[in-house]
Amino acid sequence: MKYRKRLVHKGIWCDRVKMEDGTGPREKAFADAWEKENARTRYFLFSAACSRLEMLMRDENRLIPVSQESATAVATIVQWLGSNCGWVFLESALHNAGYRIVPLNGETKK
Repeated sequence: MKYRKRLVHKGIWCDRVKMEDGTGPREKAFADAWEKENARTRYFLFSAACSRLEMLMRDENRLIPVSQESATAVATIVQWLGSNCGWVFLESALHNAGYRIVPLNGETKK
């Protein structure tokens, strides 16, 4: 497989993770988890190391090229899940699937 430029998995508004309000730490948790998830790894189907996003973007056993623009868009969406709007979306989707989000040990995290 030919050389591929290493993708940066940061969202458009990655500076929001520095906010000290109720969503900054939550957005940071989502952004950090996604960035860590995209560390280049050798997956069993492919001989070349690739990111999780690249591994997900495949057609049978063929990797579909992922642009930096796509990587940024996906990272933005993942970080958005930690925002107030994204959190409401998660709660609603999980509720519809029969789940709910509850704080650890019943504590309210601020």
